[in-house]
Amino acid sequence: MLPEHNPDPAAEGTYPYGDGSGYTFSLSRVKGLDVKDPSQWDTIQKLTPESARKAGVSPLPEKHVTGQDKTVRFNGLSVGVYLVTVTPPHIAGQLNPGVADFVVTAPMADVDGWKCDATIWAKTVPSVSVAPTLPPTSPAAPPSIPPARPNLPRTGSDLIDTLGIAGTGVLGGVLVLLGIGGTLAARARRKNQFGE
Repeated sequence: MLPEHNPDPAAEGTYPYGDGSGYTFSLSRVKGLDVKDPSQWDTIQKLTPESARKAGVSPLPEKHVTGQDKTVRFNGLSVGVYLVTVTPPHIAGQLNPGVADFVVTAPMADVDGWKCDATIWAKTVPSVSVAPTLPPTSPAAPPSIPPARPNLPRTGSDLIDTLGIAGTGVLGGVLVLLGIGGTLAARARRKNQFGE
């Protein structure tokens, strides 16, 4: 069964989507796999359309075409593994997306045993491939680095700043010396007073 088509009206300048009719379903039996052998189920579950083709397939002569109900039905299939290929219709003035190939078993494994009457939904794939936008291969040149500022001439304010910093350092040194001198004087007085 095909998924629902896009119900939105087509954008100006593009074709509308088809109604899902006209898709041709073909089956090919995958060689060398036995669904009745439990030891092969790991292989069957991991099977992709590509690996099924590599294993070898035998196309069945029977093909079915979808109607407006978007369904096809294959009856009387032999027990086995099948590769399903779907060809979209080529109808002028209509968009009909492609359908991804897929692998099914007949019958299908179910929780309660085998399911002989299964409904399978096919997955559409984009019919137009859009190349991804890639970043440039070489990095862009870095912005130019501005030149270093040239040394500016010294002005009177620079001299005042320098003298202010030096004066602060000298004043701090004098205060430290006065503090040390005061401590020594207090110690000497105490020594004289108590006779230490």
